[in-house]
Amino acid sequence: MDLELTATGETLWFIDNPLYRHVALFAHYAGTITHAGQTTRVSGLCTYEYAVIRSPQMLRAQPLPPSRKIPLDFFTYHIIPVDEDTRLILVATGVAGRPGWLAAYWRSEAGGVCALGNQVTFEVLSTQPVPQVANATPAMTMPDTFRWTATDGKGNTAVEITGTVDTEWLYAGMGYIGGFRYHGHIADHRVDGLAYLEYSDRRR
Repeated sequence: MDLELTATGETLWFIDNPLYRHVALFAHYAGTITHAGQTTRVSGLCTYEYAVIRSPQMLRAQPLPPSRKIPLDFFTYHIIPVDEDTRLILVATGVAGRPGWLAAYWRSEAGGVCALGNQVTFEVLSTQPVPQVANATPAMTMPDTFRWTATDGKGNTAVEITGTVDTEWLYAGMGYIGGFRYHGHIADHRVDGLAYLEYSDRRR
């Protein structure tokens, strides 16, 4: 591939503190992708992410004992293209078997970045019959269908999205990446299409 990215100026800080910084930039991309001898010219909007963390692991050559590690055992991150100029960003984490940080963000080149709702939930409705196993890692149960909801303080629904995984999974370190077909609504607008997800579930 040969792609050039140009940031638009819309910046989403997931976390920004002295220990961990994680930023996502809205960007235009343009270039070519060559596969199986065929070259395709592509262009559009994408997300460029960068993260850096300070860890005690940097100071020693031996792995930290489990009791000293942050027990982050669940993570999923979804990018939903609502239209040509707008993306819905969804993230859910779990710590020590319990829900952690969940958030929904609306991001457009014209309107910037804003959070949607103040109570976000992610539910796995059904799982795939065969777990994923890659690079000698423990077997991981993967979602087949799932649902996102985001509501405000008065119980009004800002987001309700149901997704169905429709690609094979690609191993990506702590978990897997894939694609899904979605439908639902954002505020009063019906939406449907294809989207991207990252998924890692290491709960016991």
